[in-house]
Amino acid sequence: MALSDKLNILFPISVDESSLVVTPAAVATLPAEHVFNDRRDKFMRVISTTAIIKFNANELTLISGVGIGNHNLANGSTVRIRAYDDFSQAGAVTYDSTVIILDIDSTMGDLLTQIYYCPFNEVSYKSIQIDISAPGNTQIDIGRIMPGFVFEPSWNYQWGSKWQWIEENGVSYRVFSFDLNELDNTENDRYEFEKMKATKQGDLLLCTQPSATGLERLKNTAICKRANDISRTRHRANTNKHSDKYQEVY
Repeated sequence: MALSDKLNILFPISVDESSLVVTPAAVATLPAEHVFNDRRDKFMRVISTTAIIKFNANELTLISGVGIGNHNLANGSTVRIRAYDDFSQAGAVTYDSTVIILDIDSTMGDLLTQIYYCPFNEVSYKSIQIDISAPGNTQIDIGRIMPGFVFEPSWNYQWGSKWQWIEENGVSYRVFSFDLNELDNTENDRYEFEKMKATKQGDLLLCTQPSATGLERLKNTAICKRANDISRTRHRANTNKHSDKYQEVY
C-alpha cells in the first residue's frame, strides 16, 4: 500500500501472545509481553542496540499494516518487518518491508510519542519477525506492537477535521475529530464492523496524513481509542456518513 493523503486507521488483530520471543531478552521489570499492552506506561526494554521480535498469529489471517508504538529509536535506526504464511517464521515470506531507515523528528521531545507505521497491500500471515537496529541507542524501548487491518476510505474526511491538544489533571493527549461523508455501503459495513470489534476499550493506530513527513507526520499519528458511540447517517443511496472522535491513549 503506497502512502497517501487519506486517513488510515489500523485496527489491530489479536496474536498468540504466548509465542512472543525477543532476542536479546527484555529486562525482567520491563518484559516483552508489554508490547501487547495498550497502556502508555507499559513498555518493553532491551539493553542492546539490536532486537529481533518474533510472534505468531492465532490462525492464518490477513493483515495490511504493522505499527510500532511509543518507541525510543533514534534517527537513523532501521526496522525490517517480515510476514510468513506459516507459524514460527516458517513457510513463504508474504511481505518484506526490506530495511527501512527511520527519519525521526524530535522537535517536540517527549511531548509526542514516536510511532512507526508501516502499511502495505493485504497479505496472509501466521507469524511475523521484526528486526530492529538502533546504533545510536544504548537500549531499545517498545511500547506497542500492532499488526492489523488498515482502513482507508475512497473519499477522505471532510474539511473541518479537528486536531486538539488536551491538558487536564497533569496529563496531555491528542484528540482527532472528523467526518467521513462518502462511505459506500461496502466501506460502511467494514468500518462499522471494525469499530464494533475494537470497542471503545480497544486501541488502534490513527494516521490522518500518512504521506506527511517529519513533524507533520508525528503530530498526526497516534495510538487512540474511540471516544464516541457508533452512529451512521445515510444521506443518499449507497452513501453513508460517520462522525468520529478518537482520543490518544495515555
